[in-house]
Parts: sequence; C-alpha cells; structure tokens
Amino acid sequence: SHGRTFIWYSTEMDEIRLCDRVYVFRDGAIQAELVGDDITEQNVLAASFAGEDHA
Repeated sequence: SHGRTFIWYSTEMDEIRLCDRVYVFRDGAIQAELVGDDITEQNVLAASFAGEDHA
C-alpha cells in the first residue's frame, strides 16, 4: 500500500519476506534497511550480527 506504514516485530522469515521494506535493529539502533530482493534471511542475519566480535 502506498502512503501507509505498519510496524511489525517478527523473527519469522515467512512474515518478513511479505514486507516491501525491512529495518534491522540492534541495541536500539537501525543496523540495516533492506528493500525488495535484498530482504533475505542471509542479509537479515548479517545485519543482526554486524560488528559483533566472534573471537
């Protein structure tokens, strides 16, 4: 829908894939904005853990 905003929290990729635009938050800040074909599980996970030290 044009001109409408709906905020939804989900961890289910089936639901997330239905969105036109996804914002990934971490520690209260936007880590990524994903649009269209960029909304993939790989991109969501990469943004979710960006900057995390795994050492």
